[in-house]
Amino acid sequence: MEKLTQLEKEIQERVLQLKDAEQEANFFQLDGWFKTLTSVKEIEAVCKTDDARAKEYTEQVEKITQQQTKLEKKQQEHQAAQKLLEAIIDKQSSSKKQLEQELKENEVLLSRIQEEERQQELAIQNEQETLWEQVVLGQILNTEEEGSEKTQAIILSAKQYLGVPYVWGGTTPNGFDCCGFIQWVFAQNGIGLPRTSQSQQIAAKEVPLAEVQPGDLVFWGRPAHHVGLYIGNDYFIHASQPGDAVKITRISCYPFESAGRIVQ
Repeated sequence: MEKLTQLEKEIQERVLQLKDAEQEANFFQLDGWFKTLTSVKEIEAVCKTDDARAKEYTEQVEKITQQQTKLEKKQQEHQAAQKLLEAIIDKQSSSKKQLEQELKENEVLLSRIQEEERQQELAIQNEQETLWEQVVLGQILNTEEEGSEKTQAIILSAKQYLGVPYVWGGTTPNGFDCCGFIQWVFAQNGIGLPRTSQSQQIAAKEVPLAEVQPGDLVFWGRPAHHVGLYIGNDYFIHASQPGDAVKITRISCYPFESAGRIVQ
C-alpha cells in the first residue's frame, strides 16, 4: 500500500513537470538540430521512465485488488462461521434451559418421593409404637389364646426384654442372639434348653405348622439357623439380627419353616 502511494505521488509530480515543460518551451522553437535531437532523446527517456512507473502502478493496483478480493472472501467466510457459531450457541443455550427444567422437575419428583418414604417410615414407626404399647399393656394376646399359665409366664418373660440389642453369641439381657434369648427366657421359667438353635430344634417336639400355639418355638432352616417364640395372633418375638434388637414380628412378613413345642 505504501508503494502504491509513492507511485501515485511520483506520477502526479511527473504530470505537473510535463505541464510546466510544455508551458516553458515549445519543441519546434529549440535552437538547432543538435538541441532538438538532444531534447527528443531526453523526452524518450522520460517517457520510458513514465511508462515503467505506470506499469508498476498498474501492477500494484492489480495486486492490491486481488488482496482486497481475498480479504473480502475471508470476511465472508468469517461472517458465515460467526453465524454458525451463534446458531450453535443458541442451540446449546436452548438445550441448557431444557436440561435445567428437567433437573428442576426431577428435584421436585425426588423431593416428593422422599416425602412419601418419610411418611411411610412414620406410619411404620407409629404402627410399631402402637404394637409396642399393646404388648406392654398385654393387649396383643388374651389369656385363653396364651394357653397355660406356664406358657403365659414364658411369653410375659420374653416381652420384658423387648429392645435389648442383638449381640452375636449373647446370652444375657446385656445382649442376646436368637438362641441365647430363647435359652434365657425359658431358664427364667425353670426350663433348661440347649445353647444353639439347631439343638433347640432337636429338643423341641415338632408340630405341624398349622397347629402352632403360643409358647411354641418357630425355626428357619433345617438344621435351624434362626429361632423365635410364637406368641399368637400371627406374631412371634425374637432377637432378630445384628444392628437390631429383641422385637415382635408378624409371621406373614417372615414365615417360619418348622415349629417345635417345649411346654406340653
